[in-house]
Amino acid sequence: MSGCTKDSAPDVYPVAEDVFLKDVAYGDHQQQRMDVYLPAGRSRVATKIVVFIHGGGWTAGDKDDFQINSENLQVLKENFPGFALVNLNYRLVNGEENQYPAAENDVKQAMDYLHRQLESYQLSSDTYLAGGSAGAHLAALHTLKHHSNGNIKGCIAIAGVYNMQSLYNQGSMEAKLIVAAFMGGTPTNQTDRYERASPVNFVEPTSPKFLLLHGTDDTLVPVSQVYELRDVLSENGVEHTVFTYPGGHGIPPDQLVAAFEYINAFLQ
Repeated sequence: MSGCTKDSAPDVYPVAEDVFLKDVAYGDHQQQRMDVYLPAGRSRVATKIVVFIHGGGWTAGDKDDFQINSENLQVLKENFPGFALVNLNYRLVNGEENQYPAAENDVKQAMDYLHRQLESYQLSSDTYLAGGSAGAHLAALHTLKHHSNGNIKGCIAIAGVYNMQSLYNQGSMEAKLIVAAFMGGTPTNQTDRYERASPVNFVEPTSPKFLLLHGTDDTLVPVSQVYELRDVLSENGVEHTVFTYPGGHGIPPDQLVAAFEYINAFLQ
């Protein structure tokens, strides 16, 4: 395994071995960092990318919550065979700092950086975004707003928010507080932000495919969020799969096997 923290990459990383790049900077802020795993035997033709975006209500969480390292590598290889894996951080809300659209802009900046490294990394441009909770929201938003170059092939979203206004209006008090902190206000005084931050508003017939996973007992982000996006995807003829399961916010242990079966089928 190789490690690197430099902004600049060599012409081509060796393809005969696994390469692990820790804390690659895609911007100047300390939270604009990502970890990159490049599998041995990769090529510009065949090796696709999965990008993971962590949750935490846009105010917390870290890429290290889902570590791509030597200890977890065998499990990751089994579940994502032949894929390059990217795990990214983004600027978190801190009071009035880094409110929307900072996180959305960071995902865009990270993806632009990643796709500029394809020759160095020896990867295909075919990219899937995956995230949980706030990360699912950011993954879905980027997939729907920035797919015109053809690089984004699909989105795996777990317990995500897809309509900011309906979550604020219909959600619990905890959900209202989290959403208002991220958006810098309510739907009444930040109407434009709520519209621009809601994935449901950017679905079109050419949108990439979606895999939506959500617990039917989720009290933080109700399952109605996934149904809203499902309906809009259906109206536009966008390929999608919905997997709902008994459970709350996230995937419970007894549903992990089934969830990964859906994920593997989606990626293949």
